[in-house]
Amino acid sequence: MNLKQKSTRRPSAARAQSKSERRQRILAAAARLFEQQGFPGTTMKAVAEKAGVGVATVYNYFRTKDGIVYELMTPDLKRIWALNEQVIADPPGDPAEAVLAIVRNFQTAFDNWRFRKLLRALGRATQGRAGDARGLGGRKGTGGEE
Repeated sequence: MNLKQKSTRRPSAARAQSKSERRQRILAAAARLFEQQGFPGTTMKAVAEKAGVGVATVYNYFRTKDGIVYELMTPDLKRIWALNEQVIADPPGDPAEAVLAIVRNFQTAFDNWRFRKLLRALGRATQGRAGDARGLGGRKGTGGEE
């Protein structure tokens, strides 16, 4: 194959599995560090060390700490959203009961939520930054990660 030609081969299943496992290690390391040190006290370098990868690898997967948080929280938030969509699709007769059902869905989820400490740390880290929408946007390239 000519060196200037791009390979059209797809990554092997083993390579894809390895990438997925590496991503999960990074997320697990970040979650532990956020719990232990808080969001502001955790650096991308610390996440890399805890995950056993280079800091460039962490940045390859997640450009910011905000991106990591977004990735950590999204599955749980999607589950809550789905529960609330069920209430909206088939609401109780009393609108107040519908609102209470939605509130209960959030309350139950947050009472048992594995990232409750992270959410509290984020709240403390963002106090006084009213209108700062970047916190959980997961947008790549946002500043403030270190």
